[in-house]
Amino acid sequence: MKRISSLFFSSLLVLMLILSGCAGKEQKTEKQTGNQATSVEKISDNILDEMEGPPKNGHTIERHVGKSEEDLKNRLKTDKVSAASTYYDKETATKAVKDSLKQHDKEIQDWLKNSKEARLVLNTTHSFPVGKTVIKKNMSVKDKLVKTVTVLARDKSGELGFKIITSYPSDK
Repeated sequence: MKRISSLFFSSLLVLMLILSGCAGKEQKTEKQTGNQATSVEKISDNILDEMEGPPKNGHTIERHVGKSEEDLKNRLKTDKVSAASTYYDKETATKAVKDSLKQHDKEIQDWLKNSKEARLVLNTTHSFPVGKTVIKKNMSVKDKLVKTVTVLARDKSGELGFKIITSYPSDK
């Protein structure tokens, strides 16, 4: 009788776990930072469009996507920068930005949770070429760059807790 009773209660417990959804499924959790849940899985393929211009004030697409060598050289004549760079295209820029955020996920979470700094600069090396740059010093072109710089700023109004100010290929 004890064995039947024990078997009945075990079966009942398993049935309750299955019906409540607590058994047989992996529970997905997200890291919490204050009121915000941040996760690289939340980053959409439209991240650059979402961050571009007002109200986020990002300028990755405007200044660093799909530019010709002539565009880059003209920028060097007018802006006080030592180099001007471009992603090959928007698809590559998006892939690189998402890769940067993924590679630096722990650093981003730590910055959001523990740092008082308003901005975070991510220097990333990718496994694929992302773009090219023109160096002002000698107007030389370096192509097939695999490094990027991505600048984040805190954004409490956003779902991620940050916004992307800019991202660009780098030879450093």
